Amino acid sequence: MCDCYCFRGRALIAATALVCTASAELAGARGAEPRREIVVRDFRICQPQSALAATRRAGKWQVIPYSSGAIHGQMLAATSLVDPPTVTLPLRQQGWYRITVGIWNPIWGYDGRESVLKLKMSNEPCFRVVKSTGPTGYKGTILQEYEFGARDVTGQDLRIAKRSGQKGYLAYVRLTPLAEDQVTALLARRATSQSRVLVASHDGGGYLNRGGAIAITSREDIWAEIEPYRYSDVKRVSWAVNYSHTTNWPSRVGTLFSREFIPGRRDEASLFGALNGLIDQGINPLHEACQHAHRIGIEFDAQFRMAMLGRTPPDPQLGFVAEHPSLRMVARDGTAIEKASYAFAEARAFLVSMVRDTVSQVAVDGVTLNFIRGGDYFAFESPVREAFAKQYHGDARQTEPNDERLLRVRAAFMTQLVREVRAELERSSQQQDRQFKLHALVYPTRENNLRHGLDITTWIEQGLIDSILGASEPEVGTLAHAHRVEWFPGVGGRSIAGYLRAWTRWHDSADGYFVWDMDNEVEKSADWQVLGQMGHDEAMRGFAKRQPGEHLSTTRLTTVGGVEVIKIANEEAGYPQKFLFLFSGG
Repeated sequence: MCDCYCFRGRALIAATALVCTASAELAGARGAEPRREIVVRDFRICQPQSALAATRRAGKWQVIPYSSGAIHGQMLAATSLVDPPTVTLPLRQQGWYRITVGIWNPIWGYDGRESVLKLKMSNEPCFRVVKSTGPTGYKGTILQEYEFGARDVTGQDLRIAKRSGQKGYLAYVRLTPLAEDQVTALLARRATSQSRVLVASHDGGGYLNRGGAIAITSREDIWAEIEPYRYSDVKRVSWAVNYSHTTNWPSRVGTLFSREFIPGRRDEASLFGALNGLIDQGINPLHEACQHAHRIGIEFDAQFRMAMLGRTPPDPQLGFVAEHPSLRMVARDGTAIEKASYAFAEARAFLVSMVRDTVSQVAVDGVTLNFIRGGDYFAFESPVREAFAKQYHGDARQTEPNDERLLRVRAAFMTQLVREVRAELERSSQQQDRQFKLHALVYPTRENNLRHGLDITTWIEQGLIDSILGASEPEVGTLAHAHRVEWFPGVGGRSIAGYLRAWTRWHDSADGYFVWDMDNEVEKSADWQVLGQMGHDEAMRGFAKRQPGEHLSTTRLTTVGGVEVIKIANEEAGYPQKFLFLFSGG
């Protein structure tokens, strides 16, 4: 969820620093005791008690005492190789609170750079990840406070888990009461969809073993990939479904990538193991992601990576290209390239069959053709040479690089593919009595697109697509709007500065923004505060003046587990660099 707001003067406004200035003591309902800020620091009350231990134990949370001056607590802790069960923290409160959490990230433990927690209220369908993304210092260790969001906690408890393969340390949970007018404004904001301007790309595979281990084992884990968008400015999720002829869901046309061959690397083993585990349970990841997007009011499309790649050693040579070597691209000198060319009708037909299979099995809202992963799509294969000779009475192999005549000959084949996909979606729309949209993810400029065989001007003018993603030239936006095609330029840089530049440049002209690998960005606290609100101009103006920090506040620790962690080893020696006694320097 994206409730990145600040409460000032009892009115809800967009956050620039995520600092809550509401009173920590608010009047209760009808004469009840005033509601005060609550900070839970002793996690020994978590249930079940059998999941807790005083020392590191397999399958259990370790409870570690800590202090910061006069403040004492008992944190939950688990290293990366320990997989404890979900525990419940009783809250016993009523009404709306802003919930933040304090995370410890002991960098000297050589156990990864992130401390990752999964949290949810007991009535919520799935977990949300909250994590510390950086070290808490060799010169003293601290707790960092992060946003979990505003919730009505009436009758609810907090469920706590960690991601397999990554450490997690939870030191406190803070509940700050919200005033009635704050809640009213919050609910009004959540109810609107006018600010939804983001198309969020998801690669459909990497999430399975995020953190280096099997990370997804259930339907709820898949829903958690979509859940952060519930109250954000995300309009549509574009979920990758294929990598050449292989798929990440049980397609009847493509080959499930985890079944095609034996994994050769550790990361492949966890990736394949996660997907196979889901399939063996009868879980279709694509269906589950699509259904949850619809439950929270977000569009969902199937994204096809257009490169039809073959395989080269040491991977086994299997799949579409290996089975159809006559459809390969051919270099100028006649060398066959292990990649299918869409100049061949059979290659186009295979891609169309994958689209047909997907929209017939999963209730997607549309299809995105992703042309920016694995282009080029043509070289000098026979259909290209023949078309060039027919039109220009010459040999395509004798042209200069990027000869516009050759580029347009190649682009005509791709336009034919786009037209065939469009026709297939129209047939499927009639059969299923619902509309499927077609979107194109392309390169920033018309020149660069043409070099890759993409004539986006023709696609727009002929009404072959419903939206164009990634193109950044204002002329493309003008052309698109003239033909009722939506325009979503790409947000690059994967940084707050990049998001702000994109908003400044396009918020008055574009229909929204396309964001690559949004599933990674939602776990970056500061980045997500900005990305999740790109449809709110007031919030973005505030961020332009003051960018949010990764965490809300810090607390310097004095002891952890009874061990002093604030004294500096060489502070009396006069050295310029001061490190903790506990840090060995490797």
